[in-house]
Amino acid sequence: MPEDTLDFKARSGLGSRTLYEERMHYKLVTSQIFNNINSNYIDLWYDVPFYGKVDRKGSLVVPKKKLLTYGAKDNLVSFDFVHKAYNDFRFYIKRNIYVGHTQLQNLFGDFQVKNSFEDSTNEYAGYSKSMVEFFNKQLIASGKFVINPKSYVAELLKFLKTNNLVFSYYSFFASQLTSIGSTGLALELLQGKNFDDDPGKGMYFDDIEFDKYVKAAAKFGFRVNKNAPWMLIADLNSKPMQFGHTVNRHGKDIKIDGYLAQGMIPSIDYLFEKQYDKVINIAYYTLKIAIYEGYSDYANKMRILVTPGKRTFTPDANFKSASTAEITRQPDVSYGIAQYSFSEFLEAFTDCFFLRIFERILRMEYKTKNSIKYKQFRKKFLKQSKDIMMTNSALGLLEKFYNPTIIHDPKTRKPFWTNSRGPKNFLTFANTGDMIPSEKEKPTASKIVTEFYTGY
Repeated sequence: MPEDTLDFKARSGLGSRTLYEERMHYKLVTSQIFNNINSNYIDLWYDVPFYGKVDRKGSLVVPKKKLLTYGAKDNLVSFDFVHKAYNDFRFYIKRNIYVGHTQLQNLFGDFQVKNSFEDSTNEYAGYSKSMVEFFNKQLIASGKFVINPKSYVAELLKFLKTNNLVFSYYSFFASQLTSIGSTGLALELLQGKNFDDDPGKGMYFDDIEFDKYVKAAAKFGFRVNKNAPWMLIADLNSKPMQFGHTVNRHGKDIKIDGYLAQGMIPSIDYLFEKQYDKVINIAYYTLKIAIYEGYSDYANKMRILVTPGKRTFTPDANFKSASTAEITRQPDVSYGIAQYSFSEFLEAFTDCFFLRIFERILRMEYKTKNSIKYKQFRKKFLKQSKDIMMTNSALGLLEKFYNPTIIHDPKTRKPFWTNSRGPKNFLTFANTGDMIPSEKEKPTASKIVTEFYTGY
């Protein structure tokens, strides 16, 4: 294996100033390396953190799992067109290894995909479950009088606000808690690599044949992840994906259709419309599940104990974290906390109830102030939330107002998606003030690009 001569030092545990300086060193050196080869890279830390998570209108989207294809011999889980592009890329690389044109197997072995699609809904389910379990322990220890879902939710909202926590799947998906793996567009060639460990990356950039890897990826519509060089990401707007490429077979140039077209996908917009779901819709449903499961867990651990002239709470004797001092002798008369099946729960508490909870959680997560713009939005939202036929419209309002992804042309003040021309380096957020979430505090420029291409 080649040695690392690039002096990359950034890793978890360094002081903030040192980490910043080392990250800047890494960014500058790797930019120069790629520029000397070609610009076939993607920087998810500083340039396009939302790539693949948004459609061309700026809405957060996630692949429909039932439409993904699973590899027979590897861990390649993705769309059909990504499978086709990667299989062609791998064949090309292996053929060059076989005839001795490259030694890239020393870096990436047999070029089998070791990791690809990551199910963000499953990851969120585990995340939300651990959060409500922790909340339930605190609620039980507090001894507060909570006997129904409405009082339970009131306490949950206080808990989230006090602790400044991300709870909705919507914000979970948009944040760094959800990786590029959730998009179905990213493929890892090595297993168990640490993205935050820069010293471990230098050997790939140092390799004398790294340029062959970068150029080969471009030929088949993939970009190299600048901060994880063992990862390839499908560039939806590259020429190989959009328009195809030419191969030489038996001395003749043969035109191959773009990989999207081979997958019966006429355009990027069609891909997002037919093969992705809107995150706002999934977030609404998963919020109901998280609240129901949290309340059910709480109700199963608690009983209301009624004694003459006094009503008190006590944990169930099976709740292990309670001290013996908190467990009261079972009285002669006891009443259980209201319990529901999931269907009963949805019938008892309307969309109006859940929509307003959802909006309150998003407002806390986005730290939205009580501005004139917010009041205008909320007035319209409350009106739509009352009408069961307007649930989708109400969710659309939430998505439009609480959107961390839309970038604007500073000249036209319109979303950049409506402008086919213009330098990306001058793009900035519109002056939306308090509607930009706390993601802005992280060291990434919150921009999205799905229309760049490599030139191959």
